[in-house]
Amino acid sequence: MLAFATCENNEPGVLNCTTFQTAILEKNEGIVRSEIEKLTTDLSPAPTPEDNIGHMSNLQILTDRINSGCEEITASVLCYACIETYPPLSEILVEFVSDNSLVSATIDIVTSENDILRFGGLYTSE
Repeated sequence: MLAFATCENNEPGVLNCTTFQTAILEKNEGIVRSEIEKLTTDLSPAPTPEDNIGHMSNLQILTDRINSGCEEITASVLCYACIETYPPLSEILVEFVSDNSLVSATIDIVTSENDILRFGGLYTSE
């Protein structure tokens, strides 16, 4: 007899909302990275004449995946390839309520023309 045990929302490609929120609250970049990168495994760059890096639509897809996966979280694109590093960074704003307070976090996303989207950093307002 075979038995399978699964962890709720811990499959590749599925954001674990509770883990993600707790990691943001605790400023645990390793866990935030892991949760974000679950959602980006298929987001390879697709350059166009309007987007030579090729991740503009991927950044929106990532944001949509966060929003559709966690109803208590609101995610939005703050900027695309706006931090002029190499490779450039984009920013996503993530907000949710915890203990009757609004939590806002900015997540940097590495926006490389040669790789999938990757986690680049976490910043929260105190």
